[in-house]
Amino acid sequence: MAYYNNDQLLKYFEKNMKHVADQNIETLKLEIKKLYQKEMSKIQEALTIKHELEKNRELKSLTIIHQEKLNHLGVEYDETLMNLRKNMVSDIFETVTKRIKSFMTTKAYITSMSHKIKTYANQYEHKNLILHIQASDHVLGDLIKKNYPSLDVQMHPNIVIGGFLLTVKNQSIEFDHTYDALLKHQKNVFLQTSKLFVRA
Repeated sequence: MAYYNNDQLLKYFEKNMKHVADQNIETLKLEIKKLYQKEMSKIQEALTIKHELEKNRELKSLTIIHQEKLNHLGVEYDETLMNLRKNMVSDIFETVTKRIKSFMTTKAYITSMSHKIKTYANQYEHKNLILHIQASDHVLGDLIKKNYPSLDVQMHPNIVIGGFLLTVKNQSIEFDHTYDALLKHQKNVFLQTSKLFVRA
C-alpha cells in the first residue's frame, strides 16, 4: 500500500477543507446578504428621518446624533460579520479534525508514519532519538513499540491530534510530523485565501 507523503497529505486536507467550505460558504453569503440588506434598510430609514430633520432649526445637534447612529450600525454589522466568519472557520476545521482522526485509524496512516520513522531510524542512532506522540495515539505507540523497541517514546501534551515530533538529542534538531502543525499551517493558508470576507 502506498504511504502518504507530506504533499499528498496537504492535498488530502486541502481537498477536505475546500469541500467543507464549499458546503457552507453559500449559506454564509446569504446570511451576510440578508444582514447587509437589513442594516441598509435601517440606514435608509435613518436617512429619511435626517432629510426631514434638515428642515428643523436644531439640525446641527440632530445631525451629530444621526451620524453616531450610523456609526453604531456600521460597528454592529462588522461585529456580526466577524462572528459569522469565526463560527464558519471553527465549523470547517472541527470537521477536518474529525476526518484526520478517522484517517488515523487506517492502514494508510500506519504506513505513512512507519515510512517516516524508518527514515530517521536508519539515519540516526536510536539512543539519540526521542519520539513525542499524542497520549491516546495507541496505533502509533504500538507501531513504535513493535518495530523500534529501542526508541525513547514520550507523550507530548501539545500534540492534540496526532503524528509525531522527533528530537535528535545530540544535535538539538526537531522534525515535526504532527497533524497539529500541518493543520495549523493549512488553517493560516485557508484564512489568507478564503473568501469569507465577502460583503453582499
